[in-house]
Amino acid sequence: MARASSLLMSVIRGSVGGLTYTANQFHQIVMRARTSPVNPSTQAQSSVRLGMSAANEQWDQLTDPERQAWEDYANSVTFSGPLGNYTVPGRQMALGQQVLAYYLSYQEYSDFDVPAMDPPLKLGLLGLGPIVPAVLGTTGTGFQFGITNPNTEDITVGAWISHRQNDSRLRYKGPWYDPYFHAFEILLSSAGNFVIDDLPTDGIYFVKLKAISTNTPRRLSPSAIYRMEATTVA
Repeated sequence: MARASSLLMSVIRGSVGGLTYTANQFHQIVMRARTSPVNPSTQAQSSVRLGMSAANEQWDQLTDPERQAWEDYANSVTFSGPLGNYTVPGRQMALGQQVLAYYLSYQEYSDFDVPAMDPPLKLGLLGLGPIVPAVLGTTGTGFQFGITNPNTEDITVGAWISHRQNDSRLRYKGPWYDPYFHAFEILLSSAGNFVIDDLPTDGIYFVKLKAISTNTPRRLSPSAIYRMEATTVA
């Protein structure tokens, strides 16, 4: 069912008559054919589902003051979208953060053995960067990033990578290829080289970088997407 958010139909979202409507970053209405959702049941997808289930149970066990602390934190974080800036409820912020923490735990990255849903003590998102993309400097096929952690807390940076793309493609928003996922820890107030050297072939790839505090109480960083050319170094 499509929902019209304006009497002049300047904003419409949802599906009707086999068509799906949304808005792009330029505030233009975009119409496409409605497609049925797919369920590939990958290992990564199963990890996200398990993480969502665990995070929901944690939220249900929080006290009222803890939930209010999440609301206060969520109100300090502003996102930008095609219809302008917006905030999300504390529950949505907490669940989104916890799902990533559980995903890293299931993939045995960093120290995410028992992710706790402690409300952040600092307002706002994590900082991430500067980020400096570079040609691969080790043996393998891929690329690397020089990443600075400007925070007073250790962070774990995740890299979601696309399939190989056509050389003419300049923009990409997903989906991301699960087997190419990488993560790398950077200690507080320091920098490191994030090396991705195990891609199967040369070509153009898009990479989404996002950081999370390694230890509780955790925060998330904004996402950054880069278009990279993988090179082979013998």
